[in-house]
Amino acid sequence: MKHFGLGLLLGVMLMGNANWQDWVWVTSRQGLVTVIDPAHRSVVAQLDVGKNLHRAALTPDGRYFVVAVEDENACAILDTHSPRLITKLPVGKSPGNVAVTPDSHFAFVTNTQSASVSVVDLQALKVVGEIPVGEIPRIPAVTSDGRWLLVACEGSNAVSLVDIAACRETRRILVGASPYDMLLSPDGQWAFTNCRGSNEVFAIALPEGKVVAKAPVGKRPWLLAWAKGRVLCTNFDSHDATILQAPDLRALATLKVGINPRMPVPSFDGKRVYVLNAGSDDVTVIDVEGLQVVGTIKVGKRPHRGCVSRDGKWLVVGNQDDGTVSVIDLRALQATATLPVGMGVMAVEAHPPSSP
Repeated sequence: MKHFGLGLLLGVMLMGNANWQDWVWVTSRQGLVTVIDPAHRSVVAQLDVGKNLHRAALTPDGRYFVVAVEDENACAILDTHSPRLITKLPVGKSPGNVAVTPDSHFAFVTNTQSASVSVVDLQALKVVGEIPVGEIPRIPAVTSDGRWLLVACEGSNAVSLVDIAACRETRRILVGASPYDMLLSPDGQWAFTNCRGSNEVFAIALPEGKVVAKAPVGKRPWLLAWAKGRVLCTNFDSHDATILQAPDLRALATLKVGINPRMPVPSFDGKRVYVLNAGSDDVTVIDVEGLQVVGTIKVGKRPHRGCVSRDGKWLVVGNQDDGTVSVIDLRALQATATLPVGMGVMAVEAHPPSSP
C-alpha cells in the first residue's frame, strides 16, 4: 500500500491547546483540507490533498476523514489525530459523496459517472468492491444498524437499496424526478429523499423499500434535515423551507428564508435548524417547534455547507465564493471569526458528541 506525505501543511499545530475531537474538517475544490478549531477561532492545519475535492465524512470512531477526490477518481483517507494524509485509493469515475457504517468498518463512495458505489474497507485501507446502482448516484446514507445503504440516483429517478453484507443492490425504488439527498430517521425505519425535478419529498419504509408517502414542496428542493421527528426541506428557487411531519409527510409550515437556501444544519437537540442561503450570504435561524424564523446571521459569500461543533457552541459555515469559513457563536447568533480554507468549499464536517 502506498503512503503519502503531509503535502502542504500550514498554520500552527494546536495539539496542546485543543482536543482533536473538537476540530472541524473542511474540503475545497482548490484541493485543500483545512482543520479548524472553532473554540479558538483558528486554523489547526491545512493539507494539499488532491485535485477537486468533493464531499467527505468523518468515521464515527473519530479515526479517519474520508474525502472524495473527484478529478483523480480516488478517495483520500486522512488521520484525524495528526492530522495527516495516509493514502489515496482508486474508486470509480467522478466520485462525489461518502457515507460510513456506524462501526467505522466500511466507507461507501458514490461514483457519479460510473453508476456505482465503491466499497472501502477502513480496517485494511483498501477498496474491496464496487456495487452497480442507478444512474448518477448522488448522496448515500447508511442505516443505524449498519445493514442497509441507500443511494439517491438522480439519473434513474430512483433510490438504490443496497444490502451491505451481501454487497449488492436488492431493490431500486422509483420516486420522483431527479432525487438528490438521502435522509434517514435515527431509528432507521424511514428514509426520505427530495426530488429536484418534480418538487417533491418521498418517504420510504425500511427494510421493505416501499414508498409510503410523498408531499409537494417548494421549487427545486435542495437538501433535507431531521429535527425532532420532522423533516425540513430547503427550496432553492422559491427561497423558502418546508417543514413536514415524519413519516406521513404532513405539511406543517412553509417559511420564507434567504435567497437560494442550500444546506439546513440542525442543532443537536433538534430545536433549531440553521439554513444556509447562498444568494443572500446569510443564515436563517428556524425554531422547529415554534415553526418560525427567529434570526438571521450574515456570513461570507455563497454559504454552501456547514456543521455544528461537537460541543454545540459553534456553527461553522463554508463560503464557496470567498474561500472562507465563518465561525458563529450560537449563543450570540453572530459570526465571530472568518478563516481561510480554499476556494469552492464542498464539505464541512464535525465529530458528533458521541465520538470517542
